[in-house]
Amino acid sequence: MKLTTLKPRLITLGTSRIASIPSTPATPRLRGRAGVERNERWKRDHPLCVICEASGITAVVEEVDHIIPLWKGGADDETNLQSLCKPCHATKTAAEASERAGRDTDPGGVVGNPRSKHLGHRTLPHAQKNLPF
Repeated sequence: MKLTTLKPRLITLGTSRIASIPSTPATPRLRGRAGVERNERWKRDHPLCVICEASGITAVVEEVDHIIPLWKGGADDETNLQSLCKPCHATKTAAEASERAGRDTDPGGVVGNPRSKHLGHRTLPHAQKNLPF
């Protein structure tokens, strides 16, 4: 018995790509060893969270953050860096993510998680401040 091969029934409609959504070109990020060394140097030279320090709180830096996000065209150099603790960085990052997605933020709870108030999560003191971003 001889097997026959079935012919394909699908027809290609065209070879052009679908138009992508226009977006702002992001600034390239310094990566690898050079980026790690720059961040470690920055943490050593700027050891306190700038947002907490402005509020009279002493918090050790845990994250090096871009003041103006790269996706908004901010520079990836030392003029656009700031030291933040993890709670301040998380709050700022969530607010930026909501802005980028075109959503409003939730000032009473954890930004970006609408269920946070209903699951018994507490808002950190950092998230209750009026942050300048």
